[in-house]
Amino acid sequence: QLKNLLGNRVRQVVACSMERREGDAYAFNDPLLETLDYSADCTGGSVPVLLIALFFLLPGRHAGRGGDVEAILDQMIVSGKIGGYYNTDLIGSHPKLYSILSDRLASVL
Repeated sequence: QLKNLLGNRVRQVVACSMERREGDAYAFNDPLLETLDYSADCTGGSVPVLLIALFFLLPGRHAGRGGDVEAILDQMIVSGKIGGYYNTDLIGSHPKLYSILSDRLASVL
């Protein structure tokens, strides 16, 4: 759905995780951000600039300044995998989130 909304403004949309535990039971977290295919075949020959949609409620160890996601992305720039990145705001900062969650909770009570 997101690719349809963004149209030709993006080359592709890929859901991925920042980490996973070892073992087949955790394969549902694949692919990982740092192991996605960023080759010229997948990026149209250019070094990709990523738009990272941060599906975290609050800043902390993973998301936000100095978090794990930022460290992974910064290392990907240093290694030449990507040319840069942009982050969305955290989901928790969206003004409609709490009313949506409240409605969903009320619908099951």
